[in-house]
Amino acid sequence: MEFSRGPKVHCRDAVRSLHRQYYWYDERGKKIKCTAPQYVDFVMSSVQKLVTDEDVFPTKYGMLTFGQLRLP
Repeated sequence: MEFSRGPKVHCRDAVRSLHRQYYWYDERGKKIKCTAPQYVDFVMSSVQKLVTDEDVFPTKYGMLTFGQLRLP
């Protein structure tokens, strides 16, 4: 009986990925050096803030009229 173990990950590959640099720009444009998990957290927080913004995605009927639409 054979079992598939998937692709082999070498120690040097795992160590190399630990040394990657990630940067995030805050609302004021300040560059922040962060780890991969911190970067993902920044992205998810930013998306959550955008999606729940009533000015971007109104959720109540009648809040948006055609006069308020900004077309390119």
